[in-house]
Amino acid sequence: MLSDWYKDIVNFLIHFECPTSFSKIQCKTLKLKVVKYYIINANLYWKDPLNILLLCLTESETEGIIDQFHTGFCGGHYAWREKTYNISRGGFYWPTLFLQVGEKVRACIPCQMFIGKQKLIALPLVPSIVSEPFL
Repeated sequence: MLSDWYKDIVNFLIHFECPTSFSKIQCKTLKLKVVKYYIINANLYWKDPLNILLLCLTESETEGIIDQFHTGFCGGHYAWREKTYNISRGGFYWPTLFLQVGEKVRACIPCQMFIGKQKLIALPLVPSIVSEPFL
């Protein structure tokens, strides 16, 4: 069974036609979106801006991957940006990746400790006068 978010993409890649229920604008949007997707060995892949193919996941698989990269062997309590980049470097993609990981990090107390400290205001420089070298 195909996931809702990529059902139309797979259908277009296989049959090269938009669903009949789509308007002209929706059909044109789908055609522009499909350019970055590929089907290889019955799996859907998305090509990122660096031309790396990432495996597209369904909604049921995303929670397991987030948990694995959060608390599993590959995981750690980091900020949301680091966690999403780890998942994408792991070769996975889905459209709501940044949103779901952001919600997970906001709900995790240990992750909040590693978010990063506020930048301090730069202090003024105080020149020092050297009267004799190497003392």
